[in-house]
Amino acid sequence: MLLEGELGEVPETLFEKQMQAAEEAQVEYEETQNELLLDDIIAPLQEILQNPLFKDTSPKFQWMVQIHAGISFFNRYHSRYHPDDFEDLRAAMRQLLQVLRHSVGDPDVMLLNCLNEVGLDLHDHYTYTGNLDSLEQAIETHRSVLGKTSLGHTRRPHYENSLGNALLARYKHIGNREDLQEAILCFEQAIDHTSKADSVTLSGYLSNLGNAFNSLFLHFGALEDLERAIENHREATRMNPKNVYAWTGLGGDQGLYYEHTGKLEALNESIEIFERVIESTDPDSPDLPDYLGNLGISLRNRYQHQIQLVDLQRAIRLCRQALKLISKHHTEQFAILKGSIKRKRAEWEPLTIEASTHHACLMELAQCLFASFRSGGRLADLQEAIRLQREAIALVPTHALHILAGYRSYLGFSLMGLYERIPNKALLNEAIEHFQYGLEHMSQETRWFAQCQNDLGAALRERYFATRNFIDLQQALVCFRKAVELQPEFAPFYSSLGIALRNSYAVTKNVQELEDAIDILRQSLDALKTWAADIPVSYANLGFAILDRYDLWRREEDLIEARGFFEKACQQALLVAPDRVLETAHTWGSKEAKLGNWTEAAQAYTYAVQATEHLYRIQLRQEEKEGYIEQKREIYAQAAYVLVRAGQLRKAATTLEQGRAKRLGDTLARDRAYLAHLQQGDPQVFQSYQDASNRLRWLEQSERHRRSLHPEKSSPQGQTSAVLYKQIDKARHDLEQAIEKIRQHDKGFLQELTYEDIIKAAQPVVPLAYLVPTPWEHLVLLIQHGNAEPEIIRGATIKDLEGPYKEYLMGLVLSSQQMLSSALKALFPQLSQNLIEPLGRRLTEIKASGVILIPVGPLSIFPLHAVPYRRGNQETALFEDFDVIYTPSIRVLTIAQQEARSRQEKLAHQGTNHHLLAVGNPLPATPSLGYARAEVEYIVHLLSERTTVEPFYEHEATLETIWQDLPQATIAHFACHGLFDAMTPLNAELQLANNTHLTLGKLLNAEPEQLAYLQMVVLSACQSAMADFTHLPDEVVGLPSGFLQAGVPSVVGTLWSVNDQSTALLMGRFYELILRGDSAAGLAPLPPAKALRYAQLWLRNLSSNDV
Repeated sequence: MLLEGELGEVPETLFEKQMQAAEEAQVEYEETQNELLLDDIIAPLQEILQNPLFKDTSPKFQWMVQIHAGISFFNRYHSRYHPDDFEDLRAAMRQLLQVLRHSVGDPDVMLLNCLNEVGLDLHDHYTYTGNLDSLEQAIETHRSVLGKTSLGHTRRPHYENSLGNALLARYKHIGNREDLQEAILCFEQAIDHTSKADSVTLSGYLSNLGNAFNSLFLHFGALEDLERAIENHREATRMNPKNVYAWTGLGGDQGLYYEHTGKLEALNESIEIFERVIESTDPDSPDLPDYLGNLGISLRNRYQHQIQLVDLQRAIRLCRQALKLISKHHTEQFAILKGSIKRKRAEWEPLTIEASTHHACLMELAQCLFASFRSGGRLADLQEAIRLQREAIALVPTHALHILAGYRSYLGFSLMGLYERIPNKALLNEAIEHFQYGLEHMSQETRWFAQCQNDLGAALRERYFATRNFIDLQQALVCFRKAVELQPEFAPFYSSLGIALRNSYAVTKNVQELEDAIDILRQSLDALKTWAADIPVSYANLGFAILDRYDLWRREEDLIEARGFFEKACQQALLVAPDRVLETAHTWGSKEAKLGNWTEAAQAYTYAVQATEHLYRIQLRQEEKEGYIEQKREIYAQAAYVLVRAGQLRKAATTLEQGRAKRLGDTLARDRAYLAHLQQGDPQVFQSYQDASNRLRWLEQSERHRRSLHPEKSSPQGQTSAVLYKQIDKARHDLEQAIEKIRQHDKGFLQELTYEDIIKAAQPVVPLAYLVPTPWEHLVLLIQHGNAEPEIIRGATIKDLEGPYKEYLMGLVLSSQQMLSSALKALFPQLSQNLIEPLGRRLTEIKASGVILIPVGPLSIFPLHAVPYRRGNQETALFEDFDVIYTPSIRVLTIAQQEARSRQEKLAHQGTNHHLLAVGNPLPATPSLGYARAEVEYIVHLLSERTTVEPFYEHEATLETIWQDLPQATIAHFACHGLFDAMTPLNAELQLANNTHLTLGKLLNAEPEQLAYLQMVVLSACQSAMADFTHLPDEVVGLPSGFLQAGVPSVVGTLWSVNDQSTALLMGRFYELILRGDSAAGLAPLPPAKALRYAQLWLRNLSSNDV
C-alpha cells in the first residue's frame, strides 16, 4: 500500500522512546494476553498522537502509528466493552478512514479487517442504543472498506455482507426502500463471490438475503418476495442445518405465508420449526424469548384457523415465559448479548445479531390475550392486553416510527374492543388517533397500511353510530374501499366494506347499496374458508343484510336464508366470539318475535342465553361480572317471554331463574354447600374444595376493599391489581377443578336449578310467582306445588313506565315521600290491572294462603304486595289476603331454608339458647329517633323471658361493641338510621353510635363465624331493604343481600324512610305475634312472614285512640 508523500519535516526519531515502550508492551501482551497491558500500549501511542509535531512526520509513520493505535483501541474495547473505550475507538476509526482514503493501490489487509470490525462494532452500538449516528458511521466505514477491496479479494464477500446488514438495519429504522434494495444487492454479491464449498459462510449470507426479501415483502406486499425469502432461508438451512437464524427466518416466513394465503401446512411448518429451535436452544440464551414469542404467535394463528383452545392457552403461556426470561436477564442483558455476539461471530462471521426486544414480547402476549378476549369475552384479558400494548409503545425508541405505527394500530384495535364493552367516546377517539398515526408513518405498499385503513374505517363507523353524523360513515366507506383496493386478496376487508354498505343503505335506502353489500359479503364468506375465527361473524353479517332485503320485499326465501346464516353463526361462534353470538341471537330473536315466529324466536334467545351465561362465567372479577349483568340483564326476561309464547313453559321458568341474583346465588351455593358426605367419603377432594373456596372468598374480600376505597371506578382497568387478578384466576381454576371432581360423585353439585328443583320450593298453599316485564307483554309465571307445568298470566305492557320509574328511583335516592307517592300514583293502576289483580284473583281461586314473589328487572324495587286492586266491590292488596315473601331467586330461597334448618339443628345439638342483639337509637343521630329506644326496650322485654338479650342504646351502640356480640347472636334487631347510596351500593350502611357504621362491604367481608348463629335480622331502619336499583336490580345488592350472603336465612327491612313511632308500634306487634300469637284473634305464634303481615294489617287499622 502506497501513501501520498513519503517524507516528513519532523524525524521519526523524535518519538523513538514512545514507540519502543509501545512495542515492548505489545510483545508482552501477545505473549501473555494480559488485558492491562493494552493501557501500556495505548498510553505512549496517545502521547505521540497528541503531540503537535506528529502531523509533520512522514505519512508512512503517521499511518503506522494510527494503525497501531486503532488496533489497540479495538482490542481494549473488545476486552472490557467500556463506553469510553468505544469513543476512543470511534475517534481512531475516523483517523484510519482518512489513511484509507489517501492510500494508493491495495490497502493493507490488516487495516481493512480492522476497519470492517470497527464498522461491526458501530452497528452493534446502534443495535444496543438506537443511536443512528453509529449506524451511519458503520455504513460509511463498510462502504470505504468495500471501495478499497478488489473484486477477487477473499474478504470481499465478508465486507459486502457487513454493508448489507447495516443497510438493512437503516431501512428498518428509516424505511428508505433504496437501502433495502442495495442491501439485497450486497447479499447477492456476497453469495456470488463465495465458494460453494464454504457452506457455513454461504448459509449465513443466504439467511441474510432471506431476511431482506422478508422485509421487501412487508414493504410492498408482493407474495413472490416472501416466496424468495422462503427459498433463501430453506437453502440456508440445507447448506448448514445448524444455522439457527436461518431456521427461525424460515419459521417466520412460513407464518407470514399462512397469514396471507391461509395455507395451514405453512403454519404447521412454522410451528414445527420453532418447536425444534426452542428445544435445541440453551435456556440462558438471550435469543430464547424471541423464539418463544414467535412460537406463541404461530400457535395463536393456528387457534384462529382451527379453534383449538389448547393452542391459544399455550401461546399465552409461551409469551408469558418469554417476558419472564427478559425480566430475569434485564440487569445482565448487555453482557449476555455481548457474549452472544462474540460467540456467533466466531461461529459464522457474516451474521449481525439483533437483540431480543422487550417491547416485541409485550406485543406478542397482548395479541394472544386479545385473541383470548375475542374467543371468551373475558374483559380482564382485554384490559391486560391494552396495558401491555401501552408498555410496549413506551419502550419503543422514538426514532422507530414504523414500529410505533404498527404498535399504535394494534392498540387502537384493542381500544375498539374495549369501546364495544364500555362505550366511552374517549376510547373511540383515542383509537382513531392511533390509526391516523399509523397511516401517516406506514408505507402505503404494505398490507399493514391497508389493515390500518380498514381499522380506521371501523372506528369511524362506530363514531357514526355514536353521533349519527353521516359524514363519518361516508369516510368509513372510503377507508374500506381503499383497503380492498390495496389488498384485493384479503377477504376480511370485503366483509368490512359489505357491513358499511348495509349501514349506508339504512340511511339512504339506496337498494343498490344493499344488493352490493349482500354480493360483497357473499364474496367475503367464500374467501374466508381458511379464516375460521371470522366465518361465524361473516355468517351473521350476511344474514342481517339478507334480512334487510326481506324487510324490503317480504320474500320468504330471504327470511329462510337469513335464518340459516344466523343458525350457523350462533352454532359456530360460541367458542370463537360469544359476544357476537349474543348480539346476533338477540337481534335475530327480536326480529322473529316481531314477526310472530315464536319457535324461531325461542331458538334464537336460547343461543343468546347460552352466550350470556358463558360470558358471565368467564369474567374473573366481581366488578366485571356486575358490569356484564348490568348490560345484559334484559336477556333472560325476553327469552322467557318468547319461550312462553313458543309453549316451552318449563324452560321459561328455568331461564328466569338463571338470570336472578346470579352473584348472590353463586356465592351462597359455593360457601353454603352441604359437603358432610364428601368429607367422610373423599376427605382429600373435600379439603381441595374448602381451600380453593376459602382462598377465593378472601380474594373477593380484598377486591371489595379496593373498590370501597375507589368507588368511582375512574379507570376502565378497574381497581383490581394485576397480582390480585392472577390470584383470582388461579383460585377460580382450582375451585373449578375441585367442583369437577365432586361432580364425579354428585352430578348436580353447584349446577343451575332444574324445573324439578324450582317446583320443590313451592309449598302446598304457597305457590311461586315470577313477575316479568318485557317489551311485548308483562307476565306472571305461577308455579304451584305438584304442578307439572307453570301457569301463565299475561298482562299488557305497562305504558309510559320509564317516567314514573325514574321518578320513583329519584324519590328513593332523595327520600322524598312526595316523589314516591307521585310515582306510585301513576304506576299502581297499571301494575294493578296488568299484574297484581290477575295474580290476586288466581291466588284466591286456588285457595293459596301465601305467595313467594320473585319480581324481575325494574319490578324488583316496587312494593308489589301493597299495590291495591279490586276484589269484587272491595279494594284489597296482596298482603291483606296472603302471606307475601320476597326472594331474590329460588336458589337463594332454597339455600336460605337449608341454612335455617342447619342453624336450628346446630343450636339444638349444642344446647345453646337464643340470643338477641338489639340496637336502639345510636347517638349522635340526625334526627334522633325518639321511639327507637322504646321499640328496643319493648322487644327486650318480650324476649328476655325466653332468651338472653344484649341491648345497646344510644352511645353504647358502636360498631366495635356490636361486632363483638354478633358471633353469639341468633336474632339481631337494628332500630337506627339506614343509608343507601345508589351510586356506591357497597357503602350502604346502618349508622351506629359515635359516627361508626356497619356497611354492606363489612358484612360481605365478614368471616363465616362472625354471623354463624344468626337466624333472623330485622332492619328497623330507613332504606335498609333497598338494593342497587339503578344498575343491578336483579342482583339485589344491598344490606339484605349482605346478611343473606353471610348465611342469615331471614331478613326484614324497609324500602324507604319511615316514621319511627309507627315503626316502633309495628315492630312490637311483629315480635308479639312471633312469640305469643294473638289469643283473642285465635292466632298461635306465627312464623316471621305471617307475623309481619298481621302486624301490618293491625297497624293499618290502628286508631289514635288505640295508640
